[in-house]
Amino acid sequence: MANNITLTKGPGGLGRPLPGQDFISGYLHYSSTLPSGFTPSRIQEVFSVAEAEALGIVTTFTMGSSSVPTDLDVMHYHISEYFRIQPKGDLFIGCYATSSDYAEITTMQNYASGNIRQIGVYTPVTFTTGMPTTIQIQLDLCNTNSKPLECILQPNFGTVSTTSLSSLTGLTAENVTVCVGQDGAQLGNLMFVNGQKTIGMVGVTLGAVSLAAVNESIAWVGKFNMDAGSELDTLAFAQGTLYSSLSDSAITTIDAKGYIFLKKFVGINGSYFNNSYTSIAMTSDYSRINNNRTINKAIRSLRTFLLPQLASPIKVNTDGTLSADVISYFETLCSRALDIMVSNNELSAFGATINPVQNILSTGKLTINVSLVPTGTADIITVNVGFVTSL
Repeated sequence: MANNITLTKGPGGLGRPLPGQDFISGYLHYSSTLPSGFTPSRIQEVFSVAEAEALGIVTTFTMGSSSVPTDLDVMHYHISEYFRIQPKGDLFIGCYATSSDYAEITTMQNYASGNIRQIGVYTPVTFTTGMPTTIQIQLDLCNTNSKPLECILQPNFGTVSTTSLSSLTGLTAENVTVCVGQDGAQLGNLMFVNGQKTIGMVGVTLGAVSLAAVNESIAWVGKFNMDAGSELDTLAFAQGTLYSSLSDSAITTIDAKGYIFLKKFVGINGSYFNNSYTSIAMTSDYSRINNNRTINKAIRSLRTFLLPQLASPIKVNTDGTLSADVISYFETLCSRALDIMVSNNELSAFGATINPVQNILSTGKLTINVSLVPTGTADIITVNVGFVTSL
């Protein structure tokens, strides 16, 4: 064989950043303990577990530990779970003492220049249905200021039985999702047993939402298996009841109340979300995280394309109606904003219309109507099967 030098391309290690900003997340942890790297700012941005650890979010709690988990242990657990599911995540971490109004959500969103798309909130306070409603006030404030985001709440459920859970479907907290599941045999479970308070699944849920395209439900079985092979293989609810100990009807009842948790399916290994509910009536257009993320992305994109035209001159016809050129121009801007979402299968279709009979000369207001056709979700698949004598 002739002399030669062989060079083989490796798999690469550049860690190229993800496109867009849909994956940018926040994690708000209410704690009396401030990590060493969180001074003077209580908010830090990290791109890996190692970076979080460098800021003082460290843990010595492992399987076999007999100690009570510290706040730092719980923080580390959820941040690790986030990056396990979304290894290319961009995570803003905030650490504050317990709050009654959750204004820290707005503080973190402002710190991130409005770029946080979904935020996980962990609080040791026992859950009440007033929590999602109070959080929604902050989310509405962010939305009013063109900084929309979704919230995944992990409160403490104490010893509340699964049959005593209050329904979330009568609330109007359309951007708040409440987690009621957790690990049932591994690290999360041991933390729960030793600490006697809910550990939950906010980290893994936040990671799944960050990983998902805006139109994708985190309940998509083919994409979102949260089972790590150990962690979240055995499942439990947030007050310690094992998933496997409940009847099918009991699990269906919890699902109908609008909480999210991890579940098992016959015929496939793994652990999967029951749905992507938010705290509002199931019939609402905004009762799913994916619907909210989709419309929020469309709104952000439309705003980006239309913002340069704010206070621009508008040509009108002799009768004061909008000219065809103006209508065409603004409809084209809307199309440019949304075409890419259709191309990425995040929207099925859209339409933008402008009524030419607008008194813009008197009001200074231009109204554009945009209609979005979302992608569907196969939450239920029905197959009719039967014998026939021939085909």
